[in-house]
Amino acid sequence: MQDNYWPDDVTNHYPANKTLFADPAVYEDVRIQLGAVKPGVNAPTWGPSGFDAALYCWLFSDAAVNEEEVHFAVQIPHAFLEGSTIYPHVHWHPKQAPAADNRVVRWGFRYSWGNIDAIMPGGVTINADSENLMIAGSQNKHILTSFPAIVGGGKTISSMLLCWLFRNSSHANDTYTGDAGFLEFDIHVQLNSFGSRQELIK
Repeated sequence: MQDNYWPDDVTNHYPANKTLFADPAVYEDVRIQLGAVKPGVNAPTWGPSGFDAALYCWLFSDAAVNEEEVHFAVQIPHAFLEGSTIYPHVHWHPKQAPAADNRVVRWGFRYSWGNIDAIMPGGVTINADSENLMIAGSQNKHILTSFPAIVGGGKTISSMLLCWLFRNSSHANDTYTGDAGFLEFDIHVQLNSFGSRQELIK
């Protein structure tokens, strides 16, 4: 037992193989930050953000072909509500003001999601269009673009996603000609405990 508690600390002690559950479950981010991604063959540019020349990020250009891309992996945490749906999204900002009203950035996300001891399945691609960009006030706006939800039936703690994120700039829906400055990719997951009862079993 830990012996360095402060007098005002609140502690909970559990018998073996017991844990504390939340009902209903709560949401939290699984975060993939700037330094956690690996540029693909068609790499975005590492350069100054639109809002501060000293603050850098990945800049996804409006490429007609060879769409710019990054790769990364995600591990689902032990606090995960097993079998629940997950919600991927990307945080970004338009570096330049749109040339006209109602411009859109289209993102693509391909993933394979597999449990421990399961065969990793073939990848699935989903797409998401940003909210419309307006000239007034839209430059450097922090935008969250949500992908379709991913059903997690049968998925367990410590399952893994291997991921590919790209700007789907060749698609007709992508009408913004400036750079999309990547801030972070993350997934909203439902958590229902502080962890798992056993190392690999919820």
